Amino acid sequence: INGSWVNVGVIDRSTIDKFWGFVSDVPFTQIRLQAYNNEGWTERHTLDNMVYSVLESFVTGGGVIKGSKPAWTFGGNVGFTPAGAPVGQFQINDHVNKIAYHTTEITALAFSGGPATTPDASYSIATFTATFRANDGSPDKIVTVTIKDLGEKAPKIDTIQLAGDLILAETALNGGNFQVHDP
Repeated sequence: INGSWVNVGVIDRSTIDKFWGFVSDVPFTQIRLQAYNNEGWTERHTLDNMVYSVLESFVTGGGVIKGSKPAWTFGGNVGFTPAGAPVGQFQINDHVNKIAYHTTEITALAFSGGPATTPDASYSIATFTATFRANDGSPDKIVTVTIKDLGEKAPKIDTIQLAGDLILAETALNGGNFQVHDP
């Protein structure tokens, strides 16, 4: 940013099959992934569906829903380009069935509620419909994802809901956080 490298986070070397990302409200021209200890011998990263765009309003983040082990994990970013087109990427991991789903196309996106930090609304909602491709070769799924951002301070816990070809009733996250940056 402005000719200097800015640290945006660390990917823990024990992280496996989890989404990691960042959002910047400042323009940048390059991204550098560097070994934490400058040796890199225990690290391996896969870059999949990298998305870069200037978004007018968007939802970012991720989370986990646990059973006896993680049952579901979610993560990504979806928003509107300045021209009004929905864009982004999102991943859904069904750990019980060992299937990962990645977006291939986002066909609809809407925001409702209001900023979670304002007194006139207690939450913000982002709802998007997308085509998801599974890593097991099964047919693509059309899924509507609804994310409710309840704010940042406990005991407010964000929720996620899936409808369509994948179904998950509105469920509170056991960990993680979504941010709805609505207009």
